[in-house]
Amino acid sequence: MATIEELQDGGAHGLSVFRFQIAALVGLYTIIVFGALYLQARSSTVEALRSQGESYFYLVVTTRAWNSQHGGVWVEKRPAVETNPYLAKMGIPADLRTENGVDLTLRNPSAMTREVSELTDIGFGVTFHLTGKDPVNPGNAPDSWEHAALDAFEAGESSAETFDRTSDTPVFRYMEPLIVEESCFQCHGEQGYKVGDVRGGLSISIPTKQVDDTLRKTATNLGMLAILTLGVAVAVSQAFVTQLRRRLDVANSLLSSMAVTDDLTGVANRRAIMARLTQEFSRSKRSSEPLSLVALDIDRFKRINDQHGHAVGDAVLKEVAARMGDSLREYDGFGRTGGEEFLVIAPETDSEAALRLAERVISQVHAGPVSVGDLELTVTASAGVATIDSRDERGDDLLARTDLQLYRAKAAGRDCARAGEPRKA
Repeated sequence: MATIEELQDGGAHGLSVFRFQIAALVGLYTIIVFGALYLQARSSTVEALRSQGESYFYLVVTTRAWNSQHGGVWVEKRPAVETNPYLAKMGIPADLRTENGVDLTLRNPSAMTREVSELTDIGFGVTFHLTGKDPVNPGNAPDSWEHAALDAFEAGESSAETFDRTSDTPVFRYMEPLIVEESCFQCHGEQGYKVGDVRGGLSISIPTKQVDDTLRKTATNLGMLAILTLGVAVAVSQAFVTQLRRRLDVANSLLSSMAVTDDLTGVANRRAIMARLTQEFSRSKRSSEPLSLVALDIDRFKRINDQHGHAVGDAVLKEVAARMGDSLREYDGFGRTGGEEFLVIAPETDSEAALRLAERVISQVHAGPVSVGDLELTVTASAGVATIDSRDERGDDLLARTDLQLYRAKAAGRDCARAGEPRKA
């Protein structure tokens, strides 16, 4: 069975483990919460970029549809406006002159998309790229990511997206397929498409430097807030554990006291006084210093219980124990061994000094009546004294001889002390 000290040591270790577990749980919870907040912020950012990509896609597609419905758009030829050479390859007249001599050139949906992309690139850094696996214009050939997206569209995917940070200008790339409609055959009738086929895709690149900077600031702010929260949470939890430790220390102290103290009289209990006897006996054997025991017993205590009740008996025990304790020296051990029996351990005390000590204790016990309510009770005690000798091998041997002397005192009429002479080897 574990001792009180072992239980206390185990409790202290358990509390240290609990302190660490609390800190670890607080840390884990903080990481999870703020990690989730960052992931939510990043997810919201990606969703915003995706929505932006979708908006650009439908704007461009709608504009292309308008262009296609009107058979293209004629624009005035100026020094910076060149004829689309690929229209002639497809047998489509690309230039004309009006009756008043103005030269015009045709802008089909593809050329219009390219020129709009140049404008959005200058204004916002956003670019569009029309691409397909069989482009008329080699400039519309897909790169590796676009080619993989086109394969995915043919397999049924509706969109593709990725972050491209391979260059100095990181971008979010978004792409959706372009589906063949009747109006497409004006320019692509010779390529064998059917209505509903995937004839290519529109790839949109949106710069993310500002978004990345915002995410980094968000991550930094969340990290600092997480550290602050973690510090406060750990401090609060550790303060709670410290308060718990104080309360446990008080409880352990009370438990330790209860383990060695007699509940009724407040003196050492049998377990504690017998442990003290073992220690003093071993020390006396090593040092050859004398050691004496005084066994005390309240005379006719059963009669007090029978006549006045156990409550009065308990009050007598408490008062007698206090009187006995007051007559002892500071270094004497004193405890209740059971019922109305007490034991005094007198280190470095020979038999004569121990007998005088016993007589002083007995005298203190019957120095005056014990008052319990309206009762005035005369109480006496008997004592037996024995001193260690060479034949004693254990503390129990010395205790047995002490009890024998107590029986002699009882037989001699009580209210007296009897001592046995140390035996010779």
